[in-house]
Amino acid sequence: MQILNIRRSDGEARIRITSSDDLIPLSNIIQEKDILIGKTERKIKLGGAEGRQKAIKKTITLEISVTKIVFDESNLRIQGQVTKSTADIPLNASHTIELSKGSEFKLKKQKWFKYQLDQLKQAEKNSQLPRVLLCVLDDEQANFGYLSASGVKPVGKLTLRLAKKRMEEKKKDEVKRVAKEIIERAEDMNIILASPLFWKELVIKSIKDISPKVAKKVILADVSTGSKKGLLDLVSSGAIDKLMKNAEISKNAKLVEKLLVEIAKDKLATYGLKHVENAAKSKSIAELLISEKLLSKSNANFDNILKIIELVEASKGAVHIIDKKSEAGKKLLGLSGIAAILKFKI
Repeated sequence: MQILNIRRSDGEARIRITSSDDLIPLSNIIQEKDILIGKTERKIKLGGAEGRQKAIKKTITLEISVTKIVFDESNLRIQGQVTKSTADIPLNASHTIELSKGSEFKLKKQKWFKYQLDQLKQAEKNSQLPRVLLCVLDDEQANFGYLSASGVKPVGKLTLRLAKKRMEEKKKDEVKRVAKEIIERAEDMNIILASPLFWKELVIKSIKDISPKVAKKVILADVSTGSKKGLLDLVSSGAIDKLMKNAEISKNAKLVEKLLVEIAKDKLATYGLKHVENAAKSKSIAELLISEKLLSKSNANFDNILKIIELVEASKGAVHIIDKKSEAGKKLLGLSGIAAILKFKI
C-alpha cells in the first residue's frame, strides 16, 4: 500500500493499492457511510435505436456513500449510492467500485480512529517487506508455504521416506527432490528452511551443490514437525523476525501469546465483551485485541466495540485488529474475539 496523502482537516486519505494483501486491512477500515471516490467502468451503447448498436466500456470517476463491503482474495467490491451525479449516472443510483492491486482511490471519513490510521501505516510498511518461501520437513513429509505480512499460504507438499535405513541412495534422491523444489519455488525470495533433527542440514547441503546463489538466501530454523503445523509454528518463532521485522503477522502472534500467558497466570488480561468494556471504562487497557470478524455493521455489538475503541484510544492504549484467518486470529476468536492486556489489574 502507498499512502499518497492524508488530510486530517476534511478526513480524506488518498491511497494506492500495491498488493492484494492491502485488501485485508482496507476491508476493515472502509465502513458504511464513508465516502469513496474511485474509478469504475460503465458500459455505453453507441449507435441509433434503429441501427446496430455497439457497447463500449468507459472509465469514469465516481463518488459513492458506502452501503456494503464485499471482500474476496483478489478484490474488494465497495457498494454504495452515488453522491455526485455524472453525465452517465444519476444521483442516488446504486453502483459498485472494485478495488484491487493497482487501484488508486480517495476515502473520506467523518472521523478517523487512530487504529485505522495505524492500520494504513502498517500496511504501507508491510508492502516494503520481502516475500518469503517457507519449507518445513521431517522424515515423512515436506510442506511449503509463502509468508507475507498477512499470513502463511500453504502451496504444496512432498511425501518423503527419509527414515528407511536400507535406502541410503534413495534418501539422497529424496533430499535432492526437496532441494530442487525449494530452488524452483524460491525465485528471488528469501527462504526459511526448518526441521527437527538434522534434515534441514542435509537439504541445505544439497541446495549448495545445485545452486550456491540460492543457498546464500536460506535461513535455518527448528520446528517439531514437517506438517502444515510446522509452517504455522515458524510464525511465532524468532526465525521470521530476521526477514519480516515489524511485520503485522509476527507482532500479532506475539501479542496473542502474551495474552494467553497473562490469562493462564490470572493476572494482567481479560476477555469477553463485558469484561473488556469494564476494563476500557477503568482506563486500564494497554493493548486491545479485536478480531476483524467483529468489525462488521452486521455484528449486534458493533456500536459497543466502537465505544470501547474510543475509550482505549482516549486513555493512550493501543488497538490491534487481528486477521480472523491467521493462527493468532483463530485463538482470539476462541476467546470471543475481543480481549485486552492490562496496565493494572482491576
